[in-house]
Amino acid sequence: MKKIFLIITYCLLIVATAAGAQEQYSYIGQRYDSHSSEEQFTGTGKTQYRASALPQQKPVDLILRDFLNRQAALGSINEKSIPQYERFLSSLPLLQDMLYYLQKKQSDEQKTTLESLVQRKSTIIGPFIYFSKIRDYDRQLIRHVDLRTVINKIQNQSFHKEDGWKVFNNYERRLPRKPKGYYHEVRVPTAGLKRGGPQRIVYGDDGEMYYTPDHYESFRKLEVKVR
Repeated sequence: MKKIFLIITYCLLIVATAAGAQEQYSYIGQRYDSHSSEEQFTGTGKTQYRASALPQQKPVDLILRDFLNRQAALGSINEKSIPQYERFLSSLPLLQDMLYYLQKKQSDEQKTTLESLVQRKSTIIGPFIYFSKIRDYDRQLIRHVDLRTVINKIQNQSFHKEDGWKVFNNYERRLPRKPKGYYHEVRVPTAGLKRGGPQRIVYGDDGEMYYTPDHYESFRKLEVKVR
């Protein structure tokens, strides 16, 4: 009888241990998405990869719906227009990653950003440029641009010849004046265009970054920095 009792106790311990391990795994699974590769450009001199702050087990359409419901509650959008916003935003690439950065903005910035997206204006969200107007001499393209690969190279100072890394002299004074050698530029590849296209990131020694889609005719400051 004692032997049977010990066997039952041992089995119960195994079950309890397995349940505890499963609970820990589920907890991690709800908080983190190990397949995400969202860069956090902070602090250590190397790109910090962190898992998504969005729940792994929650479909992106539900994340989007929750976000739009919050916007409606704040009065940023009309509640009746939520389905139209859903259809439009769902058509954009990198939606889950984009929502992560969009939700880091202040509420008034979120409203302005949503309006800009719906109007199909060039819109910066973290390391993404939506509806970027890329002008290459007499040719214009409108594309969504993911800058993470180039920013990763800048963060790690890992360049190849085709990246076009060099000092940017700011001759036209379109960026704040700084000492010579303060700015450097890196090419952002543009598929379908020869010579690498007109897109560049120009970054300063303090980590600020500017994006130009048109051979330095215009610049927009990015929302992420390198250290």
